[in-house]
Amino acid sequence: MVSAHTLSLIIPGVTNLLLSAWTIKTSSPAIWSQIVVLQLWYYPLGYILSWGNKDLLVKESSNLSRFHHQLWREGLWTRILLLFIPLVMISTVVIPGFTTWHLMWWLACRLITQSYETYAVWQQRYFPLWFSELVVIICIGVLYFTSSYQPSFEGVLWLMSISHSVRLIIHVVGYNGLSMMPFKVNPRFLLLGLPFLLLSLLALFQLKIDLYIAGVYLTADELAWYQIITALLVMVQSAASYFLTPFAKILLRMQQQQFLTLLKKTWLPGIGLNIAGTVAILVILKLFYSLTLSTITMGLMFMSTIPVYASTLLNIQLISTNSEKRLSIAQVLALVINAIGCVLLIPVFKINGALLAMNIGAWLYFIVVYFMVSQKNKHQ
Repeated sequence: MVSAHTLSLIIPGVTNLLLSAWTIKTSSPAIWSQIVVLQLWYYPLGYILSWGNKDLLVKESSNLSRFHHQLWREGLWTRILLLFIPLVMISTVVIPGFTTWHLMWWLACRLITQSYETYAVWQQRYFPLWFSELVVIICIGVLYFTSSYQPSFEGVLWLMSISHSVRLIIHVVGYNGLSMMPFKVNPRFLLLGLPFLLLSLLALFQLKIDLYIAGVYLTADELAWYQIITALLVMVQSAASYFLTPFAKILLRMQQQQFLTLLKKTWLPGIGLNIAGTVAILVILKLFYSLTLSTITMGLMFMSTIPVYASTLLNIQLISTNSEKRLSIAQVLALVINAIGCVLLIPVFKINGALLAMNIGAWLYFIVVYFMVSQKNKHQ
């Protein structure tokens, strides 16, 4: 169960990284940096369209002890009609052109596939999910190892759009038992999911604020390399959620002291996992990108993985006790500190400055959240 869920979360990151490796190998980092700029729009818009999709549904389904199909359908149609369609209309007017249409198609595919992924996590049916990514990986892998085609920016856009289409088709066919009908729009779904949306957006910008600021201060090539490094880091930093999400139903019912005890027991294994993950990153950068990093850069990468791993369990605990406001406070504080650090450090230290700012924000967030959980436990 854990390995299947882990695979389903790791593979999408592998797909993006393999595509970046192929683009840089056959074209240039500058082409990939254009894709990175587009992804900086894709990230927040994708999170907005996932409004209440996973966290709200898992929480409500946990209360019912079964998957909440009605809420799932209402949430999907509500997000399509009240969020996605207005977004398309606004985007095509404000930013007309083929790039916008590609972006809208990515978001449309992501909106639907992500809804099915929530069902997959609850039912523990991961095969269609990771099979869809595996098909895309094989296709891009063939291009990487056999093709001499030098893609333009538009060529990479089309390849990404095709990969999103493949995922969508396999998800719909693989989870055909989950019907999208009857049609019903429920604006209340957005109200119920608002706390989770704010938390997810804060988490996104807390995680990506360095990339947004790096886009201002770094060159196109430096931005491309930094995005690749951080994409690999996110896979390692998210290791805790890879293993904990399948047990969400159990974790949401645990007491606070049990969470703290579990955190202490998983601390050393987490460090070992992060060491292995950092080494794997270095090997991947060397083999696929011919990039060698300095000792300082490697150290900063490893140090950034530890607090994110440890914070994941604490986040679940605070959500289980309806403490989303506390989480928001911690995330805003970490976001502000990270942003200030990026503005001050990136112009001077470039990529290392961004990694150092990331470390400061991540460690501060962990300390604050751990303090919140400890204090809440003392008052019980």
